[in-house]
Amino acid sequence: MKKAFTTLLVILITTSLFGQKVIEYPDYEVKRSSIYDVDKIELTETETRVHVRGTIIPGWHMRFRKNDFLKDYKTGKEYTIIKIENHEFNEKILIPESGTKTVVLVFPPLDKGVKKVDFKHAVYGISLDKQRSDKPKEVPKHVTKWIEDELNKVTDSPIIDFNSNEFFKQKPAKLIGYIKEYDKRLKFETGIVYQGNNITREDYPIVVQVYEDGRFEAEIPLIHPETNYLSINKSTIDYYLEPGQTLAIILDAEDFRKNAISRMTRSSRYKFKNTVFKGPLAEINNHLMNFMVEDFNYRAFKERIKNQTPTEFREEHDATFKANKNLLDTYIDNNNVNNKTKQILENALIADYASIYFDFLKNRAYEAKKDRLNATLNIPITNEYYDFLNEIDFNSKAFLVPKSFSKFVNRFEFSKPISIIPQPKINPEITFHEYLEKNKIAITEKDKNLEESKNQKITSYEAYQEFQKKFSKPYQNALKNYNKKYVRPILDKPTMEKWRLRDSVLKNVYHLDKNIVQDITKIRALTFDIDRTESESAHNYWSELKKTIDEPFLVAQGESIVNKKFPVVEQMAQNDFENSNRKNITIEAVVTELPKGKATTIFNDIIKPHKGKILFVDFWATSCAPCIATIKKMKETRATYKNNPDIDFVFITPTNQSPERSYKGFVKNQDLVNTYRIPVDDFNYLRQLFKFNGIPKYVVIAKNGEVIDDDYKMYEFTSTVDEIIKKNK
Repeated sequence: MKKAFTTLLVILITTSLFGQKVIEYPDYEVKRSSIYDVDKIELTETETRVHVRGTIIPGWHMRFRKNDFLKDYKTGKEYTIIKIENHEFNEKILIPESGTKTVVLVFPPLDKGVKKVDFKHAVYGISLDKQRSDKPKEVPKHVTKWIEDELNKVTDSPIIDFNSNEFFKQKPAKLIGYIKEYDKRLKFETGIVYQGNNITREDYPIVVQVYEDGRFEAEIPLIHPETNYLSINKSTIDYYLEPGQTLAIILDAEDFRKNAISRMTRSSRYKFKNTVFKGPLAEINNHLMNFMVEDFNYRAFKERIKNQTPTEFREEHDATFKANKNLLDTYIDNNNVNNKTKQILENALIADYASIYFDFLKNRAYEAKKDRLNATLNIPITNEYYDFLNEIDFNSKAFLVPKSFSKFVNRFEFSKPISIIPQPKINPEITFHEYLEKNKIAITEKDKNLEESKNQKITSYEAYQEFQKKFSKPYQNALKNYNKKYVRPILDKPTMEKWRLRDSVLKNVYHLDKNIVQDITKIRALTFDIDRTESESAHNYWSELKKTIDEPFLVAQGESIVNKKFPVVEQMAQNDFENSNRKNITIEAVVTELPKGKATTIFNDIIKPHKGKILFVDFWATSCAPCIATIKKMKETRATYKNNPDIDFVFITPTNQSPERSYKGFVKNQDLVNTYRIPVDDFNYLRQLFKFNGIPKYVVIAKNGEVIDDDYKMYEFTSTVDEIIKKNK
């Protein structure tokens, strides 16, 4: 009480002195800036003096421009800055060793009756009457009750351990929470969870809706316990969830602001210090948040690759892993950590550790191609290099839990020894010349001469394509049709030979027994394996493949892939199906209409001006190298189809991944039209609508706005566009 009285007395005195009013540490409604704080405002009849404190890394700088302003919170009237005391506009004002610097900005006098002002787009609703409190922000009572009600809706208990028969369970979980100090003026209304199925390789990102009062929620489709992260306001918050469970997360806007500084300096990840978890899984999540190891420095890693032998890298990387494992052991010894949490933390370390081993090989091969004279890069890799795989329990379901498993299984399935593709025996029903004779297609003498020389050494696929262009058009068309009818079906027919070879590598090179991770790679490859074949071959292949898979849940996931691609209309018993003549299987048409909802509305508003044409939609960004490469490669092709009555190209990118300057320059350089740079919130909804986590992503839209292909391969454009136009006139 005494302190409050003293503060009030100071305010009254400073308000009356010389006809001016001084507000020390004024309260505010919301702060967007991670750098600026308004510590004092002096109001006089001739000017308004604002004391702005900048907090950032020593040696960095801040600057103010002549169009900076104060804005009347109520009327919107702006008061443009007059000067900066002791500094000039646009001057780089250096931050001293203390990490803070206060600058006085001078504005015109405010009109009488102004109660609150905004300081440009950094701090909103600055009070001219009230000081800010040091008390932490409380969670409103209605939010607390909502969280409790949501947690009480959960009827399932968390699994006891990862050996549980309930480990695989296809049931949604729920992520809910609250952001202290949230306000729409923070310029974000959604977060996103980059959700996926590591067994089937499917993406289904989930938009996390943030309400005006700061609450947020999302239903997360899960098939087993896992860690993942919530991406929101340029920050990521790791979490652990199980099917059927609800996790509540209380976040603080101050953590977002501090994280922004961490991103600017590119220092280690900022640890959210004010996050609170609620629910049955809160304890596990607290440990996941509290235990951290130093981020792996990929930039330095890529430089070291050029000069490190495989043995030197192994020694260094093993030492790092052992050090991190010791840190974890110490953390576990000093804290009350249950076995589930211990397994999650240990397997996260192991998955990251093993993935980097594979990354070394991948990056090393890339560098070796660029520098063929580098003796270090030419040192061969021996089978002993893969001994690191012995650190992993490949049959432990706990290994599937950490989000880093997604990266590991990708590196594992595409590692050089195991990614064997057997060469099929091609014995077409008839030869190409028999095909020509059968269809009475005459070829020129030039074609015959070229045929005689076609066995010359061709060094690349591009060279082969150039050589093929020398043939006459009738010859090229005949060869294309022949390959499509007689050769392609043989190449596209999946066989078990690939897996016989890979299982052999698993045993003889990796020294691993049959395991669940290898079985998962079989399911992950299934979509690709059956993509170009027909129904009978796909079902026959799957019938053989599933005999090699032990886990029933994996088999069920495989069944869903095959039946989605080649759905069976007839309802038949499984035994009857196994013995049926698959040539008689009929296929249902795929529904192509987009679901009603906000995401579809956003998308339809974008494509509305282009309806009446088939649209090839490209989700891209200037910060995405594969996106840029494809757009550049397609430049001449796009020019060919300019003003085409049947098709058009549409480009959609989010603002956060395509900075305005680079975006405008690239669009101009590539002669792009129909380009849309949209807010991150809108792009999040489009990710969810078309189920993609990464870019580039391509979809083909019919003239009426329905979806022709929601996972189009742009590299097939030239060979497929005519057929797409023909089928969708």
